[in-house]
Parts: sequence; structure tokens; C-alpha cells
Amino acid sequence: MRDLVRSALILLVIAASAPAASAQIATPLPRTGGLPDSGLFSGSVPSGEKTAQPLTLTLADAIGRGLEHNLGVITRQEGIEQARSDRWRAMSGVLPNVSGRLGAEREVINLAALGFSGFPGIPAIIGPFNVFDARLAVSQPVIDAAGWQYLSAANHDLEAAKHTYRNARDLVVVAVTNLYLQALATDSRVAAVRAQVETADALATLADDRRKSGLVPAIDSLRAEVQRQTERQRLVNAQNAAAKQMLALARAIGLPLGQDVTLTDPMPYTPAEVPAIDEAVKEAYANREDLRGQQAALDAARAASKAATAAHLPSLHFDANWGAIGDRVSTAVPTYTIAANVRVPLFSAGSEKTRSIEASATPTPRPPPSGLTPRHQAWSPGRPRRCPSSTCSGCSPCSSWRWCRSSSS
Repeated sequence: MRDLVRSALILLVIAASAPAASAQIATPLPRTGGLPDSGLFSGSVPSGEKTAQPLTLTLADAIGRGLEHNLGVITRQEGIEQARSDRWRAMSGVLPNVSGRLGAEREVINLAALGFSGFPGIPAIIGPFNVFDARLAVSQPVIDAAGWQYLSAANHDLEAAKHTYRNARDLVVVAVTNLYLQALATDSRVAAVRAQVETADALATLADDRRKSGLVPAIDSLRAEVQRQTERQRLVNAQNAAAKQMLALARAIGLPLGQDVTLTDPMPYTPAEVPAIDEAVKEAYANREDLRGQQAALDAARAASKAATAAHLPSLHFDANWGAIGDRVSTAVPTYTIAANVRVPLFSAGSEKTRSIEASATPTPRPPPSGLTPRHQAWSPGRPRRCPSSTCSGCSPCSSWRWCRSSSS
């Protein structure tokens, strides 16, 4: 009978402790932060060989490896090279085109096939005879509005690619720093949970000793044992979270697969000075690389639209060639041709219309209404929000910002 009561008490303690244990396991392990673009910036190109000893990694080393091996930076660098090649392609349309030709031919001409027949004294077949021709030719667009506009668009595209590259570097710095600090936080969380496990071990040992001495009932020892197992489970969860966070950091900075890492920089703390909202917005407009890149891309689209329109205009080209021609090298005499040609496009099978439609499809940002100042509060359609400024006399949404009309303006 006594054993039956003891078993019933044990089941009651375990049932009562299960919800609390689940809550303790779930609450101290928050979700870790990720990268701004999990499909691109979270990956990298692994480099180096795995070592048996753990790799000591400072925050500066992690950022340096991220800037060198992260896929976000690498793909943006390739975008710059692609934009540079497009710029050279556009530049070739406005630069001089110089070519050379060296040829030696032996010909027989049938004049009758060309319509020259029945003339007295003129044979129907001429030849065979030799023709030697060495010549240089140059063609230079003098007035070509479309070519210059395409070059302008390519220049803006290259500028946009450079801004996008610098913005990607900024994102990698932020992402790697975030992952590094998250890894430090999870390591600290593991240390805290391990200390709680040691405390639970000591309390469980003490409760068991007191039970053996007859000072406490057996249920107190059982409760301490349940708490010890709960803390051990929390430690396993914390260690798994720390390992996953370390894998995310290693993947973002290109560490060798399976490389053990030791983080050496402690988590710093520096009180941040929060600037005024107007100064922060002004600074963002002046220095944000993503905004500059979008502005350059918009300028490129405008130039491409102008180029598509100018493609219907006449263009003036200077064409010339100089060389020597004869039946052999020793008898060749110099000859040249200089010409100015006006080329008028009449029908292009819709290619220029396609370029015009493509260029005009780029969205144009709406300028803010006059007398409005930006507030750092996003506007979502269908969900109006009240302006936080006490001096605001009326608000209107503009693009993705909320613009507030101040009574003092």
C-alpha cells in the first residue's frame, strides 16, 4: 500500500512539473537574427583548409572574410564588370571604327553576264588578271544622338552598379556583425544555462542527502531531480542553438566546412547617440548607397528612353579609306575615298519601339508635395496612421514615406 501511494505521488509531481519545464525550455532561447537577404547574403565561397585546432576569430577578421568571400559582394562585383562591358559596347557606337584590308585576287570577268555584249572590239571574256589591294578604312559618327544617349545610359548603369556594390558591402558588414554578436549571445546563454545546471545538480544532491537523513520527504528530492533534468534539457537546446548560429556565421564568411571557431572579441556596449529625425533623413538621402544606385538606374532609364526616341533621327557619319591598288605590289598606286554620309532610319522592324517601351517601363518616383517634410514613419495603403508630431496640421502619403505638413512651415 505504501509503495502504491509513493508511485502515485511521483506521477503527480511529474505531471505538475511538465508544463513548467516546457515553459522554462522555450522561453530563454529566443530566435536568432538572420541576414538581410537569406538567399544571397547568407552564402559564401568557402576558402582555406580545415584545421584541427579551433580558429580564433575576431569581429574584424569576420568582417574581412565576409567582404572577401560573401556571395552578395561577389555577385555585385560581377555586376560592375557586366556594366563596364555594356559601357564599352555603347562607346563603340560613337568612337572611330578603323579597319584594314590586304588582298590579292586573280579574276576572270564575263562581260556578257553583266550586259556588255555585241560591242565591236570588246571581248566577252576579260582576264585572267591580278588585283592587289592594301587599304585602311575609318568610319566616325559625327552627329549621332542615339549613340550618345545610349552611352549616357551605359555610364549611369555603371554608376548604379558601383553604388549597388558599395551597398552590398555595407549590408555584409551589418549582417556579419549581427551574426557575430548573435553567436556571442548564444555562447553567453549556454554559459548561463550551464551555471543553472550546476546549481540544479547541487540542489538535487542536497535534497537527496536530506531525504536519506530523514529531514525532508521523498517528494522534495523528486522535485529537485525533475528540475535538474529540466535544466539539462535547456542546456542541450542552448548548445544546439549556439551551434546553429555558429554555422550561420561560418557560412556567411566562407569558413572551411566543419571548421571549429573560437570567438575572441567580447560583446561591446557603447551608448548610441540617436540623431534628430530630420537630420537622420537628410543624412540618409545624402549618403545611402542604395538610394544613389536607384537614382543612377533611373537616370539610365531616362537616357535609354531618349536614345530610343533619337534613334528615329538622321545621323551624320564621316567615312574614308586610303590604300594602294594594282595588278601586283610593285605597280600599286595610292588611291583614297573621303565621304560624308547621312543615314536616315526608315524601318527597324520595331526594335527601337521595343527599347522605348522598355525604358519607359521604369517607375518614376513622385516628388514630395511642396511644404512637406519627411517623417521617419512608413505609410501603408489602407492603414492610415496619426502623425507623431504635435505641430502637424495634416498628413498625406507620398511613395513609401509619410509626409507631414508642419504648421510652422
